[in-house]
Amino acid sequence: MTSRPASRASSAPASAPTSANATKVAIAATVGNTVCLTAAISATFGTFLVPIAQDFGWPRAQVSGTLGLIALVSAVAYPLIGRAIDRIGARPLLIGGNLALGVLILLLSRVPANTTLFYLQFALMGLAGATCATPMISKVVSNWFDGRRGLMLGLTAGLGNGLGATLLPIVAGILLPMIGWRDTYAVLGLIVLALGAPVLIAFLRDAPKAPSTAKARRLRPPACPCERRQARRASGSC
Repeated sequence: MTSRPASRASSAPASAPTSANATKVAIAATVGNTVCLTAAISATFGTFLVPIAQDFGWPRAQVSGTLGLIALVSAVAYPLIGRAIDRIGARPLLIGGNLALGVLILLLSRVPANTTLFYLQFALMGLAGATCATPMISKVVSNWFDGRRGLMLGLTAGLGNGLGATLLPIVAGILLPMIGWRDTYAVLGLIVLALGAPVLIAFLRDAPKAPSTAKARRLRPPACPCERRQARRASGSC
């Protein structure tokens, strides 16, 4: 009579930390999507296109070609990054990608009027941005949420990308006439670092892994004598 309440009491503390960790992961995923490559670079690029072209004396097509380069680098990098996440976990890659992306955006404020270096800078941003992109963040969310997976993917990806793609271009549009495109990129880089890195470091965790089949068998309690006799009969052994 007393065993059932005891089991319920013992299971409650175990589920509470899991629920709290899942909520933290959802917050980290939303913030990570808010400051991802799509929001910080792709959504704001139209604001910078004309000032960069005028400053460097380049045609606009030469400047905007960097977006195609980012897409190409990301397409090649996604499968490799996904494989790395399967092997070592998402947390170190997402945090490292966010830090690298923020630093590279910050360094855009110092990029010279050299086509090779300019395109190389954006290629590196494409690689860093792919490491902490929405598909990689969604992998973590999917592992944490089962019954509400679709809802949480919609919230973290949709809300995060929507906020970033709305707010960051507004910030860029306000700052660019005041401080120029170089310092505006520096501010965007600082925003990516200040918002993304602390939240990801504090809240992002890989979901606990389910025990493998072999480990589950080792952890299984020994079969009772009745089960052993039935197994021997089924196998035809004496």
